[in-house]
Amino acid sequence: MGDLLIQYLQKSQLINQSTNKLINYLIVPIPLHSKRRRERGFNQAELLAKTISENLGLLPTNALERTKNTKAQAKLKKSECREENVAGCFKIKNPESVRDKNIILVDDVFTSGATMNEAVKILKENGAKRIIALVAAKAW
Repeated sequence: MGDLLIQYLQKSQLINQSTNKLINYLIVPIPLHSKRRRERGFNQAELLAKTISENLGLLPTNALERTKNTKAQAKLKKSECREENVAGCFKIKNPESVRDKNIILVDDVFTSGATMNEAVKILKENGAKRIIALVAAKAW
């Protein structure tokens, strides 16, 4: 999946075609809560961000932290419930790391958009300039 996302980025105007480098963007994965990460053993979004970053000569930036151990979004049916579930669940570890920066926000699945919207909100509140959501799959 990471290779497909890289191909997509390579076709965009975000990558310098001669250097294959991402122009003026940070790669930020959507984080899991530490408890869920321990249970699962990995974070899909982080793995995707790492693959993208390595291929483009960057380091993924773990600027976001999940402060609430929310219910799994896939188990919630209504979008209002999903929005409530993730409300206030993120914080920025170091606001200077995102202030005046362009961000590519990476997640594995986009369903209702609640998680992505909440992450974008906190990034914007902390001064991020432009944010592009990059996901591996869109669920219905």
